[in-house]
Amino acid sequence: MPPPLDRPLEIGGEFERDGLRLWLTRSAPSGGAQADHGAGVALRSGPLLAWASARDRPLRGGVGLVASVRRFFVAAAVESHPELGETVQLGFGLSGGAQ
Repeated sequence: MPPPLDRPLEIGGEFERDGLRLWLTRSAPSGGAQADHGAGVALRSGPLLAWASARDRPLRGGVGLVASVRRFFVAAAVESHPELGETVQLGFGLSGGAQ
């Protein structure tokens, strides 16, 4: 059998206060390969949540918006990658808990 794939270990931290959330991550496979870093910010105001994030190696980023009413939500996100182009994601559904 072949050995398992070398998966990266990702560590990070986040800070949240008064509807503002900030996070940082670092992901690196074993063996001394270069690490991938990420950062993001999210802001909640009532039923709306907006976020933006960025990663390096290669430099890329994304933005998104989620609107919720009671347990129903609608979400949209756009992520950009220098080699893969833009990805647009749309979603809707029911959340697990009451909001």
